[in-house]
Amino acid sequence: MAGVPVVTPPVRALLHFGMVAVLGLILSASGWAQEVAGRQPLHMPQAKDVYQRILTLPGASLESQPNAAVGSAPRQELPVFSIFYVYGKKADWLEVGRDLRRGPEGWIKTSLTQNWSVMLTMQYAPPGQRGRVLFFERQQDLRDLVTAVDPQPLVDKLVAAADAGQKTDLPLSSIEPSDVRGSQQPNGVFYLMPIIDFAPATFDDYKPATLLKVSLVNANPEPSTPPTVASAASLAPMHGAIVFVLDTTISMKPYFERATRSVRTILTQLKAKGLDRKVAVGVVAYRNNMGQEPQKSGLGYVVKVIQPLDANASLDDVMRAMDQLDEAKVSSHSFNEDAVAGLWTAIEQLDWSAYENQPKLMFLVTDAGALAGNDPKAKFQGIDLLNVIEAADRKGIAVNPFHIASPGAKKFNNVVPTASQYDRLGRTVDPNSNKYVRIDPATPDNFDKLLLGFEKGMVETFESWGRNARIERPVIQSDGETGAYYKNIIVNELFNSQQRYIGVKSKTQSKPVFDAWAVDMDLKKHDQIALDVSVYLTRNQLNQLALSAKHIYDTAKSQTISSDSMFRLLQALSAQTAQDPERFKGDASKVADMGILPSFLSLLPYKSDFLNLTSRSWAEKTPDAQASMLAQLAYKIRAYQNMNADTTKWKDLGSGDRGQEVMPVPLVYLP
Repeated sequence: MAGVPVVTPPVRALLHFGMVAVLGLILSASGWAQEVAGRQPLHMPQAKDVYQRILTLPGASLESQPNAAVGSAPRQELPVFSIFYVYGKKADWLEVGRDLRRGPEGWIKTSLTQNWSVMLTMQYAPPGQRGRVLFFERQQDLRDLVTAVDPQPLVDKLVAAADAGQKTDLPLSSIEPSDVRGSQQPNGVFYLMPIIDFAPATFDDYKPATLLKVSLVNANPEPSTPPTVASAASLAPMHGAIVFVLDTTISMKPYFERATRSVRTILTQLKAKGLDRKVAVGVVAYRNNMGQEPQKSGLGYVVKVIQPLDANASLDDVMRAMDQLDEAKVSSHSFNEDAVAGLWTAIEQLDWSAYENQPKLMFLVTDAGALAGNDPKAKFQGIDLLNVIEAADRKGIAVNPFHIASPGAKKFNNVVPTASQYDRLGRTVDPNSNKYVRIDPATPDNFDKLLLGFEKGMVETFESWGRNARIERPVIQSDGETGAYYKNIIVNELFNSQQRYIGVKSKTQSKPVFDAWAVDMDLKKHDQIALDVSVYLTRNQLNQLALSAKHIYDTAKSQTISSDSMFRLLQALSAQTAQDPERFKGDASKVADMGILPSFLSLLPYKSDFLNLTSRSWAEKTPDAQASMLAQLAYKIRAYQNMNADTTKWKDLGSGDRGQEVMPVPLVYLP
């Protein structure tokens, strides 16, 4: 931290990280946007450049002709979730094919398919702070419950009846598995919950919700075994990783010394209980840019790995590394530090691979905000907190920001902007639990109170797991942000990890449902997310989205932020890139009408920054607002590149074509 105010980077200093890297996205099936010989699939009526797709359900088979003889052997039995393009329709049969280059392959009975042209899907949100999801047979029953003055007694009654196998007053199609069975996970028994329809709703307390018509299908369904103490889903093998990302600039020494002491306490107590090496510790230290004096010769480093994540590192190894920590000898060039350099290094350069389905916790300790990804002095150009959050969520790393509201931060009005930055960071993995904590008054003793809760939560949980005893979900209630409060924050993340682990090991699965209704928010705690919405994008679609977004970014960036000239170029670009150039004659009034961005975006239930952008609305923005909008687009393009490169998250749904592998992309990362 330096005693100088923040300097806003120039508007033109946007994204110099090498946008050509986007072109490295997989182009293995570029035929997605090209004409191919032979027949084309049917288009969606409301989006002429989106092909109709279906998803196969259990029992589907591919036949050479429609109306195959009853009892005859199917030509080809199909894996659940196979994605097909639709080429034709005849009575209750669909003519389908998996690959645009090969065309139609045969016929599938319509009743054994699910329309999935826009591949919206839901996944269960982490269970720690929410109730179980109920699936209703009728939309009106769910709507009546959502709008009820006090739905809690009826919700409790429905859950109890469903668990007992009894009929319910409001007919249920299914219910999310109970805590004893763990959380169903895509890497356990893979499941899809495609969204068929949706409708807005409002709870009695005026909080918004969305009613969702969904199906839920398990891949390779098999009976799941409720885990018991003696079952194979023993908790004793559970282990975890904690990583501290420490601001080591001037004035931070009392805080990283206490973090060091806290790590020593946890590892020492675990070792005394026979749980040595159950928790691996990593440490990354960061400061700021060293491009000029006195920082060039006196700051020491921008970012440095003090202790890598090593499951075999002993207590002495970890403490020897952490004891080398020291604070900088000179101030940095700005009050904000390069926190993104520390966070990105911790996420991307440390080896988290040994902790799949295990708790992964990261702790940021700082008294300053983070340099923006387009700041010319940032180490990782084009990487912003948006990218940190996306990568942490994708890898299951829960980030816990400790924000020291120091007198210096207050003097330079840095506290509120920093809180805004780190509040979203604190909602990684489990959005229902905000792990951001502001330490104010900023004293080491107040920090100690929180660390005591951290220590107790870690030691008590791993001791329980070592005895193969489960921990219960905590109740998080703010009590002035004391140690007891922060202990529950930590235990909530550990509980979520426990439920994921049990779900994977026990192959937990939900009862399949078809055309049922659920609500995306918790029925009793209306501000808690129950279902996370994503859109499954193929590699081809992600590539097309990245290139289209890059076209917009390059066009806008090439202008002197003139609305008329930018929109003229975008209109010309639309004729070059659209699948049907004749639709765009230069009279489109907004980006959505130009055909530059994939038209499937207009079918999704989210608010797009760019689809509704007009020449007038662009002109009404200040230069800073325009620059911020472009910067956010650039960060999202970089996120697409990172998603594409993550080989662990792509799923083949039966096509056998790498370009048709899919990944769930949260709607927040769409342009």
